[in-house]
Amino acid sequence: MSDTRLSAPQGQDPREPARARSNSDINPLSERSRETRFFDIAAVVILITLGAAIPLLIAQSAGALKIPRSDDWSYLTTLFRWVDGDGLNFNNWVSMTLVGQLVLAAPVAVLARHSIGAVHVATALIGAVGLIALYYVGVRVLQRRSPALLVAITMALSPLWVAMAPTFMSDIPSFTLQMLMTAAGVKGLLTKSRRIPWLVATVALGVAGCSIRQFAIVPLIAVLIAFAVVAKRDGDRALMRATIASGIIAFVAIGVIMFWWASIPDPLKGAPMHPTLGSLREAAARGIGYLRLCGLLLLPVLAYVGPIQVVKRAWRTSALTTTIVATLTTAALILAAATLGEDAFVGNYIHPRGVLADDVLIGTRPYLIARPAWLALVILGSLGAVLIMLCAVPAYMRAKSRVLSRNNEMRSHRETPDVISIFFGLTLLGIFAAYVSTDALQINRFPIFDRYVITGLPLIALLILRDMALRTSHEEQAPGLARGIAPSRALGIISSLVLLASLGTIWGVDSARYDATRWQVAKDAVAKGFSPLHVDGGFEWVSWHRGHAGLFADTEKQRRVNRARFLAPLCVTVAVNAPHLSTNTSLVASRSYQTLLGQRITIVAVRNKRECGGRAP
Repeated sequence: MSDTRLSAPQGQDPREPARARSNSDINPLSERSRETRFFDIAAVVILITLGAAIPLLIAQSAGALKIPRSDDWSYLTTLFRWVDGDGLNFNNWVSMTLVGQLVLAAPVAVLARHSIGAVHVATALIGAVGLIALYYVGVRVLQRRSPALLVAITMALSPLWVAMAPTFMSDIPSFTLQMLMTAAGVKGLLTKSRRIPWLVATVALGVAGCSIRQFAIVPLIAVLIAFAVVAKRDGDRALMRATIASGIIAFVAIGVIMFWWASIPDPLKGAPMHPTLGSLREAAARGIGYLRLCGLLLLPVLAYVGPIQVVKRAWRTSALTTTIVATLTTAALILAAATLGEDAFVGNYIHPRGVLADDVLIGTRPYLIARPAWLALVILGSLGAVLIMLCAVPAYMRAKSRVLSRNNEMRSHRETPDVISIFFGLTLLGIFAAYVSTDALQINRFPIFDRYVITGLPLIALLILRDMALRTSHEEQAPGLARGIAPSRALGIISSLVLLASLGTIWGVDSARYDATRWQVAKDAVAKGFSPLHVDGGFEWVSWHRGHAGLFADTEKQRRVNRARFLAPLCVTVAVNAPHLSTNTSLVASRSYQTLLGQRITIVAVRNKRECGGRAP
């Protein structure tokens, strides 16, 4: 506020030095500014702590910080080979563009001499930057700091975030670049001047995001449409020309990147498209599962807006539409849950048996929480999903009213569409369509998992909160989180945050301990004299030591052949809770770990009947 000039009080000489004036004229503004700065600094500290420090501490304490985890064995292999000058190779596993992520991590990989832990720390810090950018976006679109911080904290507490932040998975860098692009886009869309520089920055960040994951083209298209809407609304021809030119340049750049990317050897080749009734049903169920997942992970935001208020507002807007939406959503959630079973939240991170479930190691892991508690989570997520759909009822009715306005007089007085809602809404619709169609057409070898939802989660939260802010009083409030909030709502917010933090901690700690323990058991087998290439220590262990994934096939016969070749050299099997292993097999190594809820889980390495280093017939 140093450039703001205040007038002297009545009866006081305006030439009198400012320091002699009454403190009441300047203190409120300076106090407000100090409070805002303090809140922003506190928000940054909180987000770095929750989004980076705590996940890193969890991984380090379990011994998982310096080992490959989940798919990042492939990305780390690609990274280290590349910085060593051996060129790019996607080791039969990489299916996204990835190169932008490699560029971000390359300096760390070089300076830290192939340190997996250093790369994981860098990824967590990149994620914290994304959370801070999300907070900035929230402040811009909500004009209030407390709900903006709530959205960012909600993201950081998620089991998805806690499990992925201390890894080299592409989800975290992709999230950060999308949030940086969104921050630049929101700034350009809401400002009254210098829009073109912000447009250019937005497009550049969008192209960078596409260099990590192809799905990032969706928010890029959405923000270009939003800029075009602003240009048309304001009659800004220069902005319209810049938007068109930027879009053309962006798509040419993405085309060049994809053309070059296609020349990189050994990517994970997609399956031939053969949609069936089964795949369509599964894709539809997973689409509803994404909604249930959002309902669970956005419980703090839904508590902030007030579930009862959401229902009342939707009912006042249209009782019939509210009834139809609630009924159809509930029915769809029930049918989807019956189809998905344990993957009610899509999987394979938020799964009752823990992150990655039983996908990467032989054996069947026990439930992390009691089955009734898991069922309660499914119900809570389903209720949250219904509330999210009801939040959209007023917006749907307004859009319907605009479309049905026929005469020119009504059109001239129509409500101007909110460009932020256009930007976020188109992004969400595009992402949802891309995920569901990918599953329905069976383009990937694997389904789109729950972790992909982290780029859409904050946009749903911000849309809900922005719609509430636009329809309620614009009176400025102090930035305190619970100030001005009814005690019942404050209790709901705190309870939902505690629940989400508990889930994040339970799943995050178990993931780190599970990964570290099975890796250590495989190392114990190596210490007993077995070659790392002869130990089936799970998906990451085998792929990391071979330097590539197993081959995929499009026929069942070829899949059996490939699997026999994959297993033939592996004479030691690492397994978790696997009583089906023969009691006659000799124990090579054994370790156990304890979950936060007190379960003791044992992982063993046993000598199987295969010849060490053998070959399939």
